[in-house]
Amino acid sequence: MPPRVGKTTLALFVVTWIIGLKPELANLYGSFSTGVASAFYKGITEIITDDATYNWRKIFPNVKFNEKTMCNSKENYLDTGRIKRYHSFTGRSIDGSLNGACDCSGALIGDDLVSGYEEATNPNRLATVWNKTDNDFITRAKENAKLWWIGTRWSILDPIGRRIKILTEEPKYKNRRYKIVNKPALNENGESNFEYDFGVGFSTEYYEQRKASFENTGDLASWSAQYMGEPIERSGLLFTAETLMYFNGVEGLPKKKVDKIIAPCDVAWGGGDAVSCPCLYVYKNSTSAYDFDVYVPAVIFDYHDKEITQPRVADMCIKFGIQHLQFERNSRGDEYGNDVGEILKKKNYPILITDKPAPTNISKDGRIIQCSSDIKLRFHFLSAPHRNKDYTMFMNNLLSYSPNGSNKNKDDAPDSLAQGVDMLRTPQNTTAEYTIFRRPF
Repeated sequence: MPPRVGKTTLALFVVTWIIGLKPELANLYGSFSTGVASAFYKGITEIITDDATYNWRKIFPNVKFNEKTMCNSKENYLDTGRIKRYHSFTGRSIDGSLNGACDCSGALIGDDLVSGYEEATNPNRLATVWNKTDNDFITRAKENAKLWWIGTRWSILDPIGRRIKILTEEPKYKNRRYKIVNKPALNENGESNFEYDFGVGFSTEYYEQRKASFENTGDLASWSAQYMGEPIERSGLLFTAETLMYFNGVEGLPKKKVDKIIAPCDVAWGGGDAVSCPCLYVYKNSTSAYDFDVYVPAVIFDYHDKEITQPRVADMCIKFGIQHLQFERNSRGDEYGNDVGEILKKKNYPILITDKPAPTNISKDGRIIQCSSDIKLRFHFLSAPHRNKDYTMFMNNLLSYSPNGSNKNKDDAPDSLAQGVDMLRTPQNTTAEYTIFRRPF
């Protein structure tokens, strides 16, 4: 379910029910941080001890509970009925000590085991979280324990996604009972699923505003993950042929003046990487910096060394009237760009050439995922009959990309497109119009 609609609170009430109904069961709660586990523990003690607000003691009058002797707020555990080695409830972070200290015969609850966007877009960190979950957390559960997984579905590679894959695809789990519950923010009619009486919950207008906020920053993937329960990569492949838009060659270009023509270039020096340089025709739809359509009439996608690729990039600039060519400074992209600039200078072709370092606050996969919504919703690619060899290889590379850590030599095309989205989002990326006229003096 979306954020702040009561997932953890619902689990909290169920746990207080279990520890009153069956005090001898050991229940284990895990999250990405000790702070979250501590908050869950405090919620349980509040329900049990606050007789003015809750009725736990009335519902379970014969279950012994002493707040002074049967609780440990430092270790986030408590007992009901009697003091036990394996406690009625224990809360831990996924990084906390579990072996020998925790056991689970009742409910094992994994609640938001992924800390957020940055971790969700890092395949290595997702793999680490899953290893801790599978090796340390799940092994605490006895065979008859019930496993609950709660959280934002960031990725198909998060612990919930990996667990679903095992349950649905592994033959040895065919007798394992499970149920998947996914309640998105908006229903099929675009109305809120969480608008309640008494001024609580969230209205349709609220969710529309949240969606608009993500749209304005070009990050609909995060909207889908956080609010609609759709992982940022649905089937392992971030881009599929069905999710992209196409146009029918030059005849399919918009019948209006192109606002600017730019080209991001992901450089390569051999070794299995390709130079990926798409030509982007940009058409503005309004004065908004984020309201644009992009058509890709040509690309350079070439595995040869620079003696071949640099002249090809320069020739594409001249043929398609590219006004701004940008290289990433990393991996000596500035050196590559300077050489292309010299070629164009000798051919008397005026062009703005810039270089820019790759962002350091987000991984390459994270940037591609963040830009994927713009690529799907705003970019138009040549339909198959109109593609040359480079364009065909470019599309194959794009459609084979998966943000799961197995992208050796498979991220050149999406990386160059993500760089193009960054260029379009940069305010100073503007082009001036000029008119040739006779000198008046």
